[in-house]
Amino acid sequence: DFWRVRPDEIAALGRHVTTREVIAVWAFHNALLRSSSGNIHGLTFTESPPPSCGQRIEATGFPESNLFQINLVHATWHPVSAGITKQEPERAKCVRVRDLTSDKSGLPQISGRKHGSLISIIGKLLTVADDANGFGRMLLLSDGIIFPVEFSANAFNAVLSIPPASEIEVTGIYTVDIDNWRPNSAFPKIRGFRVVIRSPNDIRVLSNPPFWTPVRLFAVIGILFAVLIVIVAWNHSLRRIAERRGRKLAK
Repeated sequence: DFWRVRPDEIAALGRHVTTREVIAVWAFHNALLRSSSGNIHGLTFTESPPPSCGQRIEATGFPESNLFQINLVHATWHPVSAGITKQEPERAKCVRVRDLTSDKSGLPQISGRKHGSLISIIGKLLTVADDANGFGRMLLLSDGIIFPVEFSANAFNAVLSIPPASEIEVTGIYTVDIDNWRPNSAFPKIRGFRVVIRSPNDIRVLSNPPFWTPVRLFAVIGILFAVLIVIVAWNHSLRRIAERRGRKLAK
């Protein structure tokens, strides 16, 4: 029972084997596992390809603690069943980013209470990037806070079809980004949080961006300014021609 063991004792346990269901996978070598009792465990593995969400696997690695969960690092894994278990309902309770990044008094604090839970967040799409391993990341803006949304190759087409600055709702697994405990370390550092989506169905476009974006507005202003310069130059040229002809007629 890891939950009754201190972090330093966990790190001294040596290689451990566990069988769990995969509930989230991101950045090719990271995953979250859930036990039948609902406990959440992290997994950092070295094998490829990564497991799939809903897959039941047996993982072997070295246990470490980040005070939120027990992680297996430098792990290997293999499936224990051919099928994929039924995932949680597609819809989840919508939460505000402000509630995830501040305490009751309003001071900045990343919440760990929903770690491993299925949540929905509404935000504005800023950028999309992918890597060579088939995983990608969106940056969303909500409540004035920018946060990452991780996705795998099965959601690439759905993500790339969304115009930037669209308002979207993402449903996925909320994970806290926190360092594992180390000897002589006062407290594991919380770096932030992410939402890991599981399939294209976890993305819903609420509204497309307005036509008059800053880029388009500046482009129209630039075109009008260029047209104005052409008109002024043309009028100046016509005036000079008229003056020359006037002098010729006067002579």
